[in-house]
Amino acid sequence: MIPLAYNVRNLAVRWLPTSLTVVCIGLVIGVFVLALALAHGLEETLRSAGRTDNWIVMRAGADAEMQSMVTRETALEVVRQMPGVAKGSDGEPLLSAEIVVLRNMARHDGTKVNVTVRGVSPSAFELRPEIEIVAGRGLRPSMGEVLVSRRLAQRFPGKDVGATFRMARRDWTVVGHFDARGTSYDSEMWAYVNDVREAFERNDFSSATFRAESPEAGAEIARRVKDDKRLHSEAKTERAYYEAQTVAAAPILVLGTACSIIMAIGAASAGMITMFAAVSSRVRDIGTLRSIGFRESSILASFEIESVMIAIAGGVLGCALAYLRDGVVTQTTNFKTFSEVGFAFRVTPGLCLGGLAFAAGIGLVGGFLPARAAMRLPIATAVRGK
Repeated sequence: MIPLAYNVRNLAVRWLPTSLTVVCIGLVIGVFVLALALAHGLEETLRSAGRTDNWIVMRAGADAEMQSMVTRETALEVVRQMPGVAKGSDGEPLLSAEIVVLRNMARHDGTKVNVTVRGVSPSAFELRPEIEIVAGRGLRPSMGEVLVSRRLAQRFPGKDVGATFRMARRDWTVVGHFDARGTSYDSEMWAYVNDVREAFERNDFSSATFRAESPEAGAEIARRVKDDKRLHSEAKTERAYYEAQTVAAAPILVLGTACSIIMAIGAASAGMITMFAAVSSRVRDIGTLRSIGFRESSILASFEIESVMIAIAGGVLGCALAYLRDGVVTQTTNFKTFSEVGFAFRVTPGLCLGGLAFAAGIGLVGGFLPARAAMRLPIATAVRGK
């Protein structure tokens, strides 16, 4: 085999074309890893909003709360009274009957998007302890008050604490901001359910969320809800519900991967051009290597190794560029609910390893043809340097 030092020395001598190829591949891997980080961040945001001990009751067959309808009888008189529903700190069944609606609002740049408005019961905050009020105070019923997530308040004008705005049939006052620790609730506004019902003229709830005493108790309640044909409802864990919402990340992942593949073809082409140029400038070296006994397969392997080394260096550069965006918050549309959801890029070690593997694949493909051409050069021609 040709010593690895030969490839390292050659890369150092040809530093300019090598650097350009590294940058080209680095940009490709950066886009690839960012696309994965974007989809991963959205999935984590949606999935982390659901708890395994909370169960959500919706209309049978509904994929999202906006498409669901749960009657007051179902939520308050049937499910709330079922054995197995955990008790809250006040000794009452821990259940929040909620109305979820969309409202079109303008961001600071004037772009209008759908924002989720959630009407909640007082027990909603105990059901979701990750929700923390970080500015202002909590809600008072029948006062037209609203809590806005801190992230959402940063993106939309007129959502500071103390501000008032018109929504549906009444004016609302922002009494506080909350932090939902990176979950999908960070893209919502909360108000008391009765206020939302009156303003939006809704008679029924969208869903009812309750805490089960145990997984077995939750499963039994879900079975009873499904078997009761009068209710036309079904129950599932919050975790299962929000995991189903992660389908919103699929278009991002498909688009990002497609763009990366297109760029990868360009990067592989650039790598082949670079390697062909390298072969042309080193025909004497190749002829000498073959004349002193190195096999054609060794020359092929040497050029493949050199191409992969360049590609891996580009992969490291791409991962480093992608990591600069780690934790940066962006927004997209949840294609299940058609509402805006804010989330952060999540660049993980696993995604970086995937990027490096992708880079190695580019190197193998990009180096194969010029390596094969090098292997097939006639010894006499190569020694003459022609």
